[in-house]
Amino acid sequence: MASLFNIFSKNKIDFTPVKFAECEGVVYNPERGWYKIFPFVIGNDINLTEAGYSLTDSESLVLIRIDIGNYADIELPEEALAQMRTILDFFRDNGKDIILRVTYDSEGNAMVREPSYFGMVEKHMEQMARLIKSYAGNIFVYQGLLIGNWGEMHTSRYATDKYIQRLAQLLGNESGCTDSGTNMFYGAVRTPAKHKAVSSCSNMSIGIYDDAILASENDLGTYLNIADEMAYESAKGVSAPNGGEAIYGEAYADRLTDRQIIEIFEKKRITYLNTQYDRRLLDKLEKRGLLSVIGKRLGYRYIVQKAAFVKGGSIFEITIKNVGFAPIYRDTESFIVIEAEDGNVYNIPLKLNLARRVPEEGIAVGITADVLPKNVKGKLYLKTVRSTDGRQIVFANTESKDGNSLLGEIG
Repeated sequence: MASLFNIFSKNKIDFTPVKFAECEGVVYNPERGWYKIFPFVIGNDINLTEAGYSLTDSESLVLIRIDIGNYADIELPEEALAQMRTILDFFRDNGKDIILRVTYDSEGNAMVREPSYFGMVEKHMEQMARLIKSYAGNIFVYQGLLIGNWGEMHTSRYATDKYIQRLAQLLGNESGCTDSGTNMFYGAVRTPAKHKAVSSCSNMSIGIYDDAILASENDLGTYLNIADEMAYESAKGVSAPNGGEAIYGEAYADRLTDRQIIEIFEKKRITYLNTQYDRRLLDKLEKRGLLSVIGKRLGYRYIVQKAAFVKGGSIFEITIKNVGFAPIYRDTESFIVIEAEDGNVYNIPLKLNLARRVPEEGIAVGITADVLPKNVKGKLYLKTVRSTDGRQIVFANTESKDGNSLLGEIG
């Protein structure tokens, strides 16, 4: 390995970088990746023991679908809200980032199961927004606005712009999540057209959940104008996460090349994807060798490409690349960690926030060399954490320790 020799503050620093390389497998990280659906019907028995059997350490996300159809025409009583809190507590205590969808329908029959008048939908949205406010740090995405078959915002008398705009306003206002720069959680609606409708009246950061990815050229009607709305989705996917389900509809994916399929996920900036549905399609993608590629790139996947002293040795600079489909969305903090040979450990903050930066954007961060400890020999690491809870963001580099990416050695 090559050595770089630099002199600053009358000290000579010998820095030997590692050989930077990307690891092969999936890196387990928060707020990205595969998820399973955990359905519950409020008012019925809730079996969380059975749900626990399906939790895995390799999946940081869960989608909790809560059916409140038993209470469609009355306000949610305290015992119903208590059931919801019990469910949310369980997944929070198991360290999962939650995608939450609340719906009146789990049977594809929303026109029958929804409230008979809109005022009750409004009341339920107010109740839900107040409930999830206390779980905002644990809820990653709140999908939908209560209405439609399976909560998918279609086949409902309330799926018009007028109604969904009102519900979006209530969700943001009653939850207190109305500042797009300091979101506690992210909203999500079913199509680009609905996104445009609610974005005009809400200050929340809102993504798109597409439950028909690869089902047809327009994802079974998800897109009204494919080129324009795909570009719109890609642009909005920088500020809020997109995701959903892939479907083997019309055998459309069979007619696409491997590269075309990957480009669809890139353009849509997919962060989360259902690992159970549609297995017909997912199994076909696995046989083509694409499923592992998609799994690795869901959401963000950061790698350190280079670390070196630049500008005559006055700046220590780290170059980072995101090879995932999307950025990370919640704020991050980074540090250079020095494990010295004498046993001391130094943590040096970096002015670096990875959140909401497009994957195509090159990322470089530097610190002045004189902030490094003098006359110290040891190993240099990059450490990155999520600001909200200090949870580690692991880079996909082969050389690492305890989730920290090894940069090289000084001495």
